[in-house]
Amino acid sequence: MKKLLVIIICFCCSIVYGQNSSKKTLTLNDAINIACDSSLSAFKNKNLYMSAYWQYRNFKADMLPSLTWNITPIEFSRYLTMRYDSEDNIDIYREQKSYSTGTGLKLNQNFIPLGGSFYIETNLNYLKNFGDNTYEQYSGVPIMIGYSNQVLGYNSFKWDRRIEPLKYERNKIEYISNSEQVSIETMQYFFAAISAQMNYQSALFQLNNCDTLVAIAERKMKYLSVEKSDLLSLKADVLSAKNRLSQTIIALDKARSELFNFLRINDFNDIELVMPESPDSIEFDLNLAIEMAKKYSTSILEQQETILEKERQLDEINKTTRFNASVSASVGFNQVAENISGVYKDPLEQDLALISVQVPLLDWSKGKGKRNIAKNELEISKIEIEQRINKIEQDVINYIAEISTRREILINNYKVLDLAQEVYQQQIKKFQNGNLDVTSISMAQSKLETAQSDYLSSISEYWQCYYQLRKLTLYDFENKISLSEKFDFENL
Repeated sequence: MKKLLVIIICFCCSIVYGQNSSKKTLTLNDAINIACDSSLSAFKNKNLYMSAYWQYRNFKADMLPSLTWNITPIEFSRYLTMRYDSEDNIDIYREQKSYSTGTGLKLNQNFIPLGGSFYIETNLNYLKNFGDNTYEQYSGVPIMIGYSNQVLGYNSFKWDRRIEPLKYERNKIEYISNSEQVSIETMQYFFAAISAQMNYQSALFQLNNCDTLVAIAERKMKYLSVEKSDLLSLKADVLSAKNRLSQTIIALDKARSELFNFLRINDFNDIELVMPESPDSIEFDLNLAIEMAKKYSTSILEQQETILEKERQLDEINKTTRFNASVSASVGFNQVAENISGVYKDPLEQDLALISVQVPLLDWSKGKGKRNIAKNELEISKIEIEQRINKIEQDVINYIAEISTRREILINNYKVLDLAQEVYQQQIKKFQNGNLDVTSISMAQSKLETAQSDYLSSISEYWQCYYQLRKLTLYDFENKISLSEKFDFENL
């Protein structure tokens, strides 16, 4: 591979860039790291994950006690109300004015085993009426303990405890998978720019060679060792090379702009792209790859979440279509007095118990229909997850086989490029010695350009196939570690 780098760099880059030490270089790994950190796709991916993260935090907070302070600083009302005048035996309207304020604390704890909520509450209120009979009162509840459960039998908390962690895990995996997709997009931009850069270098090299061949042919014309038609053909090649160079400059500017805009790099004029090296031989354990793909597949996790949602829906329908019940009970004290201290003297006991039940007697089998629909949807979801598992297994097998083939093609294209370079150099020497015609030179140059293009395509296709496998399995086969295990979500 070092030999190839010498060929590519010395053969092309030295002509284009000279020995300019101020040039900065950008490798494929550098571009991927920048894209995963600074690109708009990475920014969107991060915010989607953070949204899921805070949603999961809210779920965990719902399982903890909550303390709420309710306060009504001012409530003033003035209105006309109907009163009975006993002296005249008539109803009359009188103006009513009042001012009130109140405050209270409520401690609430969701009780997961039953699906209800326990609470402890205390409050204090003040009321003052204005008018002919001005008076003021304090009322309060020193303490109240209660429990409420909206639906008897169906426990939403139990299902949330099963579904929400899975949903959060799926979002974590989606974040890593989306990051791998950013890497794939980066490679597409990078190799497009590398291809345009090499085409430009090749076009410039071709123009210089054409100029050199014309100069050689003009010298040989003096000795009649070159036909005039060959010289004219070489001059035509110079014009064609100039046109090709102009076209490659346009394509190079466009490809570089697209790459660096994707990376959100504004000043990129002094950045030179470095051709990626051929990959080292990587061992792919098929069984491990399939295991990782099943474990970290967003498609499978999403379907598992769907199955849990369908099971929750079926459980809720089973327990609400036959009867619906709510339970509420509380025990506490209350008191009314003309001052605050009186509210807390000899409080009166306050009890509340409520059980409400709804039983459908005639629903024309609507409840049965809902239960059957929910069962059918659940069975469909279970079948779909089997299909997704089978597809993922087959995709892993196909990618590993394709990577092996791509590597063989890459090695062969490297050898072809090496041979094409050697043949071209020999043809140049033969032409200089007068043992070769112009047509053979053109054919050798065309084969060299084709070999360079094929090599670039093969290395691009190899790396894209490899990263597609990484995205599918979320496994780093080079370092033999799970991408999920090495990712630090806490410091995201």
